[in-house]
Amino acid sequence: MKINSYIAFFRTLADPTKFRIIEALRNREETVSGLQDELRLEQTRLSHSLRGLKEYGFVTSRREGKQQVYALQKDMAPLLRLMDAHVKRYYTHAKACGCVRGCGCIGKCMCRKETKDGNVRA
Repeated sequence: MKINSYIAFFRTLADPTKFRIIEALRNREETVSGLQDELRLEQTRLSHSLRGLKEYGFVTSRREGKQQVYALQKDMAPLLRLMDAHVKRYYTHAKACGCVRGCGCIGKCMCRKETKDGNVRA
């Protein structure tokens, strides 16, 4: 049971849409319409992602008039800072040893700019 909780937690962080929402809420609260404008996401996709983030304790929400306002869960900030430090250390090391690709990805291209033959699309 514990391993499934970890898997769900890290899958949530690994989802690009959910991670973009987390980044947008990192330093401020935002309404659904504000997030929709900033992230240019369809309302249904955004709502689905916010529901998942709330379910796993990444975000909280409160009603303000007719609007739902979302914020990052308070205990997420230290975790994100720790992750930032780890990624920066890992990226710095990978760049120094030449493992960083032209698109900025380490190892397998995650930004999908890289073609199957290893080249980077413009």
